[in-house]
Amino acid sequence: DLTVTVATRSALLQADGDVVDTDGISKVLFDGVFDGNYYIVGRHKNHLDVMTPGSLPMSQNTSYLHDFSTGSAYGLISFGDIQKSLGGGKFGLYEADFNYDGSIDAADRSIAWNFRNQTGYRVQDSNLDGVCDAAERSQAWNNRNKLSRVP
Repeated sequence: DLTVTVATRSALLQADGDVVDTDGISKVLFDGVFDGNYYIVGRHKNHLDVMTPGSLPMSQNTSYLHDFSTGSAYGLISFGDIQKSLGGGKFGLYEADFNYDGSIDAADRSIAWNFRNQTGYRVQDSNLDGVCDAAERSQAWNNRNKLSRVP
């Protein structure tokens, strides 16, 4: 049932795209979730959400790998695909949803501009380089009109 959230977890997204538990090493486990088929939603900082295109067989005793970088994600999006082509047949998430409303628009561009020249781990640092600058404002503009509505 796409309308029911069964479990949520925080995890770490590594530079190579792997998702691991918060210890930086272990697999991500969902304690107390019964074996069955589940949709998995990916949410990351200031990016648009994605979801597996179908339910995946999950169990407490078996690991399951889904490679979102292949572009196999689901989400309702306007003006293009749910995932951004990174070239070479790889896909990533659209960045610059700074107000977490599921769309990238003029409001996000304004937020990026309002935080210009600030450094550190900030929501407004969409490219994760440690500084909010014109690059974030440009990404908000380049990704404008992108919309994700995963359940």
